[in-house]
Amino acid sequence: MASISQQASSDERAHRSFARLLDWHLTRGTRPTGDADTPGRQWTNKELASHLGNDERTIRNWRTGRNVPPEVVSIERELFGDNPGYAAWRAELREAHRAARASEAAQDGTGAPKWASIISLPYPSLGSLFKGRDEFLADLHASLSRGSGRTAIVGSALYGLGGIGKTRAAVEYAFAHQHDYTALLFVIAETPEALRRNLAALAGPLVLNLAEQHATEEDVRLKAVLDWLKRHPGGFSSWTTSIRKMLLRKRKTC
Repeated sequence: MASISQQASSDERAHRSFARLLDWHLTRGTRPTGDADTPGRQWTNKELASHLGNDERTIRNWRTGRNVPPEVVSIERELFGDNPGYAAWRAELREAHRAARASEAAQDGTGAPKWASIISLPYPSLGSLFKGRDEFLADLHASLSRGSGRTAIVGSALYGLGGIGKTRAAVEYAFAHQHDYTALLFVIAETPEALRRNLAALAGPLVLNLAEQHATEEDVRLKAVLDWLKRHPGGFSSWTTSIRKMLLRKRKTC
């Protein structure tokens, strides 16, 4: 597919697929340190793959529309960072990704996404390199699957000395079972105050991108996040990993 031109109006971009929008941003060199008026240094597939922990073929398939990435937050982070000048472009790309995922789900006949739509975890999965924990992950899955129905709230605690891999195990479980959840969210909870602060931070543009993200009052942002969790169907699970907590938003189960 030929790269699209660097100059495009918002109306033109609004009718573009996720693949074409992503290709446009990579071609024009959209970067966190830049701005919407001046193109930057063009991204190569290799460079973006390195930043995201993927391979060049995966990025190429995203750009040509052969595949849709399972989540878009990590891509937004690389292209836009927390630059407020890119707010409209961030929303535009996220909506295009949502539409692409919905189309993909409709085409495979399931009517539901294959992966969590929002993923904000501390690091990417090791994939097949994560070994020797199959029995542990199976036990964890059984523990987190106790509840059923839309209002079930279940949890499981991972505890042990620092550095033994509790957070890594939690992250690998989340990626392995992401088809069960609509969102995978990670916060640090050293104290109750830190938990509130970091939950409120989920309202920001790199995670939930809620309208209340600009509110100066922490309570307003915290309530917006909690309301978002309540509005989405299914149970809610939490893990504590030493001082950290991972939140998994369960898909609706009927």
